Formats: sequence, structure tokens, C-alpha cells
Amino acid sequence: MLFALVVALASAIVLLPRKLGPALVVSVAALLVLSSTVAWRGAGSASGDRDRTLGPDRGWVNDALAPNVSVVSLYIPTSCPALSRAVEALLLTEFFNSSVRRGYHAITPDGSLLPSPPARVAPDGTLLLESGQAVSVEYLLTLPGLDFEGQAVTTGTTVGLTLWKVDGDVRIRKAGRATDLPRLACASGPS
Repeated sequence: MLFALVVALASAIVLLPRKLGPALVVSVAALLVLSSTVAWRGAGSASGDRDRTLGPDRGWVNDALAPNVSVVSLYIPTSCPALSRAVEALLLTEFFNSSVRRGYHAITPDGSLLPSPPARVAPDGTLLLESGQAVSVEYLLTLPGLDFEGQAVTTGTTVGLTLWKVDGDVRIRKAGRATDLPRLACASGPS
């Protein structure tokens, strides 16, 4: 509908006599007000979604760490209702926290345009790259319910994302393959 209105106004500029110029200016101004109203409502809705996903503290990862520390995220697809906003929470946390610099995905990518190399889980729970090399990090950000060798530092977002201090190869307890990860995450849901 909005597109049709724009085409009609553009055609009117070309086809109508110049004496109708003021009417066209008023029409264009009305169109701008209408489209601004639609955009404003959409932005308010998106902001509310962000707040419902992140909670009150957008910078929770940066707040928990010293400056210049690097955090890696691990995306795991889930279908459990308790973690329905997990992808959004992970991406927003990455956006609002400069310490989250890179991400990996197990099973499937997160659907964003951000690059995330695939990772698989070895029988001993070690997270491996396609090359077979272990993923080695200082800090790892991931879904709740997963138990890593290391220390849980803090949790954040309404989903309960967990920040782990790993300091080396990433090993997931109770997981011998990547398909175990969604089940483990869904078993606990948000903390």
C-alpha cells in the first residue's frame, strides 16, 4: 500500500501542472509522517523484545570480566519452549558486549549473517573444529544446562545464558556427540 502511494505521488509530480506543487508538497509531508509513525511503532516493539530477552543488564558479560578479555560463544539449536529466545539472547549479548568476539555453532548455524565455524563433539566431550583441532578458549558463553570443565562465572539474560571460564580446550561433561547438547540444555532450561 505504501509503495503504491509513493508511485502515485511520483507520477503526480511528473504529470500534474506546476500550480499543484503545494498540494504535492503537503502530500509528501503526509506520507513522511505516516511512514515515520509506522517505523516508530516497529522500533518500539523491537526494543521491548530486546528488553524481554536481555533483561535489565545488557552489558552483563563485559561487567563480569576485566577489560580486553576475549569471550567465544557457542550456539546450540534447541526446540524446547523454555529456550525459545536463545538465539536472540546469544546474538544480542554478542552485540552489546564487546568482549564477545567470535562464535562457533554445533549442529546448525544460528541463522544470522555472522560467521560461526562449525564445531563437533568428540566422544570424550571435547569440542572440535572440522580440522579435528580442539576449540581452546579462555571464556565461553553458551546456553544454560550445559556443564563444562571449568568454572561458571555468571549467568545473564532472561534465557539464563552462562559465561564459563574454561582456560583451554572446551570439554562438555555428559556429552559424547553434538546431538546430546540440545537435550542437556533443555533439561534445565533457564536457571
